[in-house]
Amino acid sequence: MKGKIIAKALALILGMLFVGCVAPQFKPTPFTPQRIDMEQYVPKVDNFLILFDASSSMTDEIYNGKAKINIAKDVVYHMNQALPNLNIKAGMLAFGQNPSVGPGDTALVYGMNDYTKGGLNGGIDAVQKEGLTTPIEAALRVAGSDLKSAQGPIAVILVSDGQNPAIPNLAALDAVTSDLKKEYGDRLCIYTIGIGDDRAGLNRLKKIAEIGVCGFYTNANDLNSSEAMANFVEKVFLAKRPPKPAPAPAPMPAAPKPAAKKCPEPLKGATLDSDGCWEIPMIHFDFDKSNIKPEYDPVLNEIADVMKQNPTLTMTIEGNTDNIGTEAYNQGLSERRAQSAKQYLIDKGIDADRLTTVGNSFLKPIVSNDTEAGRAENRRDEFTPSRR
Repeated sequence: MKGKIIAKALALILGMLFVGCVAPQFKPTPFTPQRIDMEQYVPKVDNFLILFDASSSMTDEIYNGKAKINIAKDVVYHMNQALPNLNIKAGMLAFGQNPSVGPGDTALVYGMNDYTKGGLNGGIDAVQKEGLTTPIEAALRVAGSDLKSAQGPIAVILVSDGQNPAIPNLAALDAVTSDLKKEYGDRLCIYTIGIGDDRAGLNRLKKIAEIGVCGFYTNANDLNSSEAMANFVEKVFLAKRPPKPAPAPAPMPAAPKPAAKKCPEPLKGATLDSDGCWEIPMIHFDFDKSNIKPEYDPVLNEIADVMKQNPTLTMTIEGNTDNIGTEAYNQGLSERRAQSAKQYLIDKGIDADRLTTVGNSFLKPIVSNDTEAGRAENRRDEFTPSRR
């Protein structure tokens, strides 16, 4: 009898231990996403990478009656449902995960691929079993490598409880975050989503978002409603679509022939039009690029030759972009495009003080940005000569 009692007790203890080692089962909370009218928006980012905390504090701790990791999975599932079908790259990097998910501190469970809802859901489902420690700093370092091939603006979304025993002070984690921000500059924004109520952990997440400058911190409790999640998605992924150009006005009666154009005459060596003016072709750029393409060398070489033959001639170079991305990001890109042409002319022997650069972001399109062909036309440098 005594032996049977001992055997039953051992079986009960082993059963309890076994249950404690199994990650909590996940079933998405029912969620009806709020529709986002994409007639009003354009994508603000070209890439996003989710850093998903799959560590032991997430799998073992309960908050508001649920395992923290299931709250985190709900957040990502609901975000995925609320997201429009965007033509962008996406990925999900688990960290602190069970070795069955992937060896080491991190595992790329999805991407970086063309974004699909099914692909991202598969990444969430891949995170199983109890986790290990929480190496947030490792996830941030690996994110820098996973994003190497990314073109254009990037959103990094960190979903975690912020508990990070491997780095007990904020200064060390701040340094890792700063390195990632410096590597990608204005192209990268960091958004953090806090799970649970560990004050030190949530403060870590808030500081990470602050270092990212253009991102922000949100608590998972504030994303439960369809409206709140749609608002989050709009802020992270979307920008207001620029207003469409007004319809062309009705044709006006023929105006008197305008006076001849005023041109900086005479210009030695320039190719002149019928009015005796030097018409300088625009040069164009690939998407999110500022390097001069070889096909435009003849244009810039002629500018350099004419400026050498006309020592009092100066040149204003205006850089322009299409409307993909934020105005701030495109402002920097337009300035880099103008600077590339300036540097080319300096390398050809033109004094820098004869060259002025201006960046217009996407504010001066010459055609509609509604088509790829139109956007390609708007990615340009324009040149305006004058006398000093």
